[in-house]
Amino acid sequence: MRDSLRVAVHFPLLFTPLSEKEYGSIKDSFCFHRTSDREGIPSPVQDVYSIQTMEQELENSFGHAFVHMWRLLNNKLDLIYSTISRAGLEEWKGKATCIELGGQGLKMTEMGGALETDQYLKLRISPHTYPTFAVEVLGKIQRVEKKEDGNSVYEAAVVFEAINRDDQEALIAYLFKRQREIIRSANE
Repeated sequence: MRDSLRVAVHFPLLFTPLSEKEYGSIKDSFCFHRTSDREGIPSPVQDVYSIQTMEQELENSFGHAFVHMWRLLNNKLDLIYSTISRAGLEEWKGKATCIELGGQGLKMTEMGGALETDQYLKLRISPHTYPTFAVEVLGKIQRVEKKEDGNSVYEAAVVFEAINRDDQEALIAYLFKRQREIIRSANE
């Protein structure tokens, strides 16, 4: 059930088409390493001992409320740093809009029709949520259809072929959160 959950969403995503050879060469990396590990972003718990020591010293000197505010500020700075450090590291070939997201795949719309059935894609999924997160997956297009609205908008269904289990769990947690928001707003 968790993997089959699908929710209507609307946020931009980035993609790069891949050849079968390119897909094969990076597939294992996507399966066995979380997105944050592949990007080389320092983990916020890299030096846990020194952070814990600093927090203890701050709490002894200034109190618990100060340490709580310090943690919040530190988390925001980590978010800003990771966003800035990732900017421009990789050039993505295309932009699309994710319109439906599930644990096993997504549906997206794209202008121009550069997508083809059975084509591999590298996707960067960054839902609008706090705390922010980004997941990179490898997917394969199952279906491409031209929307009948007169524009050159194409809708593509993508199945995730290579995704780290932790990244998938982060997506599923987001989906349940989004589903709760939808149900709550429907009940109001």
